[in-house]
Amino acid sequence: MYGPPGNGKTISMKAIMKSAPATPLYVRNFNHYGGPEMAMKVVFAKARQLAPSLLILEDLDALITSGTKSYFLNEVGDIFCDELELVAQLRRSTAWTITTAS
Repeated sequence: MYGPPGNGKTISMKAIMKSAPATPLYVRNFNHYGGPEMAMKVVFAKARQLAPSLLILEDLDALITSGTKSYFLNEVGDIFCDELELVAQLRRSTAWTITTAS
């Protein structure tokens, strides 16, 4: 969600967290004794462990700095690669036809 302060983003996300059929993980900062990259690694590992999970990153533009942007994007990309690999395995093991929405 994106918008100016005070328009109900946080309250809306808390309502979604309560009703979602996934484990919610609410992240306010990436503070860790091993640095922000280690914190990201821990958060994304926990999200994978608890899958399906709903990862909420509060104030994302403040969480990700120019020094951690690349690491963050790699972690996010790994999630999508894992999902795509699962789809590819399913496709190889079944007669399904998988198409993409245009």
